[in-house]
Amino acid sequence: MVLWFTKTDDYVFNLDAVRVPQKYPQKKHFKGPKKGELSGHPLGKNPSDVWEIPNVKSNHVEKTEHPCQFPIELVERLVLALSKAGDWVLDPFLGVGSTAIAALMHHRKAIGSEVVPLYNRITKERIRQAKKGQLRIRPMERSIYDPDSKGKVMPPKYVEIHPVRQQLDFFSLLEKKD
Repeated sequence: MVLWFTKTDDYVFNLDAVRVPQKYPQKKHFKGPKKGELSGHPLGKNPSDVWEIPNVKSNHVEKTEHPCQFPIELVERLVLALSKAGDWVLDPFLGVGSTAIAALMHHRKAIGSEVVPLYNRITKERIRQAKKGQLRIRPMERSIYDPDSKGKVMPPKYVEIHPVRQQLDFFSLLEKKD
């Protein structure tokens, strides 16, 4: 469950960044003043209240040693919807860095804390892989696997991240700790 709160009316919500493909993208109004015009938003529909994202199991492309790791795809949607490029993203329970990777992928600054040294090492290694373009993740656009589907399955994608200008972030901290 994800809960989102704001103290003021001054907040960020980028709906267009998280729209999902429409079931019938070429559907048109049947009658009325908009007859013949496309009836849906050209960028897709609003995401529903339930997101279909598979959890990270033993054969998941992102699997690490963390016992309850969540997929980058989950936090990626939140980062895109609730922040702008250059904003800070905080994860007080960093785990193996899924939040940090999602933030860095989309040109946000990332900061977090983790008390388990093994998870810190895994986070550093995952970020190093992403800097080299070698980190594999499940693409956000990929649909849930359907064994009866005849369509093509989208393969994992490789992530490449670059530091956001003028920031003290994981990149600089990695160099100091090693």
